[in-house]
Amino acid sequence: MRRLLKYILVTFSLTIALDITIIVIVKASPPLAKLLLTSRFLIPALGVALVSFAYFGDLLERLLSPSFKRRYITHSLIFSISIIAISYVITLSINEIPLKVSYSGLELISYDELGSLMLVLSSFLSGMTVNTIASLIEEIGWRGFLLEETIRFGLFRSSIIIGSIWWLWRIPLAFIFTKIYPKHEDALGLISFLLLTLTLSYILSWLRLMSGSLYPVALFNGTLSSISNSLSLPLRVEDELFGFPLGLPVLAASLILAAILVLRGLKIEGIKNKR
Repeated sequence: MRRLLKYILVTFSLTIALDITIIVIVKASPPLAKLLLTSRFLIPALGVALVSFAYFGDLLERLLSPSFKRRYITHSLIFSISIIAISYVITLSINEIPLKVSYSGLELISYDELGSLMLVLSSFLSGMTVNTIASLIEEIGWRGFLLEETIRFGLFRSSIIIGSIWWLWRIPLAFIFTKIYPKHEDALGLISFLLLTLTLSYILSWLRLMSGSLYPVALFNGTLSSISNSLSLPLRVEDELFGFPLGLPVLAASLILAAILVLRGLKIEGIKNKR
């Protein structure tokens, strides 16, 4: 517990110092401020190294080893695509989104549709590469260090603890440096964001425990984030709380997946108990 509290203190102290620096210099040097902001994802891993460099090395050796249950790479992709697909359907069903389609001649696809398709495909590729690498580094702190420190409380409670810490750490990123819910910079926005981080925390922790690696975790996080952000452009809604990238449709889809994983776990436990 002492090491856990020390990690939280170190990580949040570094983050607060960086955030204050960004706020101070943003008007004088926007490019430098953006550069510092993009380096924010390094802090969770840096916090682990500062708390215990020896443990940091051991963690990397175990969780970034090429030997892991590779089938969970497929799980990561299926999970992220499923959440996107369900969120897409929900977003279209609860919002009035005009589809600007104008076919002519022998066109099989309109320019608008082609542009949206290319955007999603490019975001999928960037999600599997750049975003996954960034997520892999960040997850050393969350689903690496924090999960190992809290898993003794059980997967569900551990996910709540990690999700809450993750939520607090991302609040400045979501509500100050970017505006994920421009019309809901209030309690409703904060609670919605909390529920989403808690739900995703369970899914990410499940992937980490089942695979024994951070690779599936990073792939899921990277692809989901990248595609969700890309869909916020063609699927523009009046209120971002009811659309992409982090609105209630994504929360609902994530809750469905998390519920399936919970029920699957209960079923497996029931079978083991009968034996």
